[in-house]
Amino acid sequence: MLLQKKLIIYETTHFENLSALLVLSSTYFSEVTIFITEHSCKQLQCIIQPLQLSLKINWVVQVHESNRAFIHKFFRHIFESSYTHLHIGTLEHNKLLFAWYLRKVHHLQISMTVHSINDYKGSSFRNIRDISETIAKKILHKSIRHYRVLAPAMINTFEQAFPSKQVCFIPGNFHKQTDQFIFPKNVFTVIIPGTVEAKRRNYKMVVDFLKMHIKDLLTSTPLHIIFAGSADSSFGNNIAETLRKLADRYFFKVSTFMYIIEQPEYEILYQQADIVWAPVILHTSGMRGVEEINGVTHSPGFITDQIYFGKPAIIPKGLQLPAQFAGCNWEYENEQDLLAIFTSILSHKSVLTDANRKMRIACHHFRAENFTGAFNNLLDSN
Repeated sequence: MLLQKKLIIYETTHFENLSALLVLSSTYFSEVTIFITEHSCKQLQCIIQPLQLSLKINWVVQVHESNRAFIHKFFRHIFESSYTHLHIGTLEHNKLLFAWYLRKVHHLQISMTVHSINDYKGSSFRNIRDISETIAKKILHKSIRHYRVLAPAMINTFEQAFPSKQVCFIPGNFHKQTDQFIFPKNVFTVIIPGTVEAKRRNYKMVVDFLKMHIKDLLTSTPLHIIFAGSADSSFGNNIAETLRKLADRYFFKVSTFMYIIEQPEYEILYQQADIVWAPVILHTSGMRGVEEINGVTHSPGFITDQIYFGKPAIIPKGLQLPAQFAGCNWEYENEQDLLAIFTSILSHKSVLTDANRKMRIACHHFRAENFTGAFNNLLDSN
């Protein structure tokens, strides 16, 4: 009797990157068990519910347990069960404890999603935490041969850093096939997705641009600008307050949020937007302060969102996106580029109509059948 293939996943943070793996798992595994936090579980279930997957999914949810206790439970479950494959989605806490347990897992095919290549390959000895994580990464490098990245340009970077490993690109989500929602269109809506923090996106540039040009933009149409991410920090509150004062002065609408937006609300905000503005900072730093390049060594959440929602966007020049999106977005280098882009979009409806048409064509590529080969390579035991 052939052993049924069963997958176990550890993912406590980036729930939005599991959907595509679960779709692909439907034809490969008899069942999947996911160790996940309570909040992430709710959000992921919202994403996959419309997909009506035939896959049996077992949920093991972290509610009040510490990260250490949850890791202990994860490996105890592995040793008491009959899994064939293990995938590590995000590993942010207690890395050394996790890696130490992983040394004993010889009977599973192990794979991992890498979010930040420079951080994953780097070593640091500044303090006890850095030393423990450096040791953990050495163990992970030795234990794991198969990797997944979330941006196509990361493949070449990863191969240069780890020439003996196997790596593939599988997006976080596949394109969401939905009926077009009809929203009131008395205003032109711009969405800027992501937590309002200084590290990932250039919010200062956004504010400076709006201060300088909002009066001119409003001559074409009323505007609604949505900052779709929590602004509940000193930096975020300052940005939100500045924008509220600007909106009161020039009579346009700004929406900011002082809480983490739940997936259903996030999807509605995205769907009602006419255009996405993604002021991604190209050269940034990861959680541990390691320098990364968005789209090249680090996977920006914008790529996952653009594949999922299929919305054309205004992006900084140099942001590496999937090749299928060439010509679908508008790129800017400076304030004058931005002004020209917004003026063109707001003045000519056909510009946005054409961009949406190109994006729909591009998104046809991001279907499960086009990533079965990559998925098989990720799971390959050779």
